[in-house]
Amino acid sequence: MTTTNHRQWINSPPDIVYRALLDPRAVQAWMVPDGMASQVHQFDPWVGGLFRVSLRDEAPTGSGRTSAHTRAYHGRFVELVATRRIVRTVEFETDDPAMRGEMRIVIDLAPVEGGTELTAVHEGLPIGVRLEDNDLSWRVSLAKLAAICEMDHDGPQRPPTHVGAYALCVVDGRILLARMAPGMVDGGQWTLPGGGVDWGEDPALAVLRELDEEAGLSGTIRGVAGIYSFAYWRSPARPRRPVHHMGIVFDVEPVLGDLRNEAEGSTDCCAWVPLDEADALPLVPLAAYGVGLAERRT
Repeated sequence: MTTTNHRQWINSPPDIVYRALLDPRAVQAWMVPDGMASQVHQFDPWVGGLFRVSLRDEAPTGSGRTSAHTRAYHGRFVELVATRRIVRTVEFETDDPAMRGEMRIVIDLAPVEGGTELTAVHEGLPIGVRLEDNDLSWRVSLAKLAAICEMDHDGPQRPPTHVGAYALCVVDGRILLARMAPGMVDGGQWTLPGGGVDWGEDPALAVLRELDEEAGLSGTIRGVAGIYSFAYWRSPARPRRPVHHMGIVFDVEPVLGDLRNEAEGSTDCCAWVPLDEADALPLVPLAAYGVGLAERRT
């Protein structure tokens, strides 16, 4: 068995890189060879936590495969030092004896001027893994990691946090949803009525303002139903800069009336949707979160 060493400079501070190494959404975007699609089945980023990932392509060739089109691997986290070090074991899921055996990967992060120096040591490579393939895989993956961590600016900076206020309106087993307008991010998908909180604006006032703008309704706030939190990393499917989206989801009792679609805004349609039919719609993650909150209350 063999050990390989890899290095990558990233124009982003260590805490951002560390989070990208442990965020399953980010891992699915960067820890994947070109020409393959990644799916994270399990990812528990704490000491002793387990993970399992599969990679799929359309060329049923090569060794170490779990099935004709899939390579899968699993492992566990052995050591975590916040913003500094990640140690994990990895093992391919294969019947090929040349590809079997537990590997160990040690990733160290060091703050340097202008960003982070990442070093990775891959220990215990099975005899069936060619060193040139391992080196190429690491170079491609680390370049993708750098791309989703770095910002379009001169020098490292933490990605912004977007704070929004959203209305969870449920009446007679129906939930109020708004459809994103064509040309908008997630155009054609459904979300909760609401939007960004302006600087200095009270979120409780913001959600009522957005409810009026997007649905033509007023309402009374009964409390906070939940806090939505989601980190959007840069990826080929989403090439924009990373952003942390936090949404305050208010439980709102609407004053019923005729719905009014927003004119020339971020949404183009609003509707009362039966809760048992909402999951069949294309929902943004925020809306799926809201539907889950509503279902747990019924």
